[in-house]
Amino acid sequence: MTIRRKPEELDRFPCGTFCGIYFYKTLMGRIGLKTAAVLLALVIAKSSFGEALLKSSSEEFNFGLSISNTVLVHRIWLKSVGTDTAKITNISTGCSCTTMSLSRKEIAPGDSLEVDILWDIKATMGIIRRYPRVFYEGVKDPVLVSMQAYAQNVPDSNLFVSIWPYKFELGKHASKSVDSIAFRIKNTTVQTLHASLISHVLRECELVIPESIAPKSEAVGYIKVKPEYLDKEFESSITVKFSLDDKTFITVPVRRKIYAANPG
Repeated sequence: MTIRRKPEELDRFPCGTFCGIYFYKTLMGRIGLKTAAVLLALVIAKSSFGEALLKSSSEEFNFGLSISNTVLVHRIWLKSVGTDTAKITNISTGCSCTTMSLSRKEIAPGDSLEVDILWDIKATMGIIRRYPRVFYEGVKDPVLVSMQAYAQNVPDSNLFVSIWPYKFELGKHASKSVDSIAFRIKNTTVQTLHASLISHVLRECELVIPESIAPKSEAVGYIKVKPEYLDKEFESSITVKFSLDDKTFITVPVRRKIYAANPG
């Protein structure tokens, strides 16, 4: 005898349960009880567990022109955009000259993690590249960040635009403290140049960059250590883009050093 259920009776069964029972009975009739049970368990497992997926706020970054024997810093956000917690298993930078510090190794779905990539370019010259990778559980392809810079020993005096000083050295000594620096941006072209910060914002300093530099002239900006960081050391960098074209970037290293008083 065939029993036909009323539509309202079918509503008592959740869709997943009803479909699962139907799927199970169909398989059992065709391939046997044991095989059907295994396949149904795999289907349920696949639908019950989420998948981790990490995305970087920046997949590539060009520091542009910089100076050798400095540390370049690129800050990224790792965001968990999957349905399961991303568990970081390994960091690979390809060289001890590049480091990535993590405050934690698990990122819940929808959450983000701030990560600083520090690249000590040492005495290298010319075009240099680095490709740090973040590996996480259950995923074969890591998060990859491509970084590039053009390193020089000293600034090229023939550049269309330049920043001086080319290093922002902030420091504190027992008898003297350098807490701020005024810097100049020189424009040798016959057109007005517009400047904009394309790197991360320094948490340790106040930074003012002139928005425009008139033709054949200079404009002044400044950097100043915030009061809460006066007794702390830090190392970072800023990258400025100029409107001359889409490839004119200059990166200036920023460092705060605390010098101990001479003994005696």
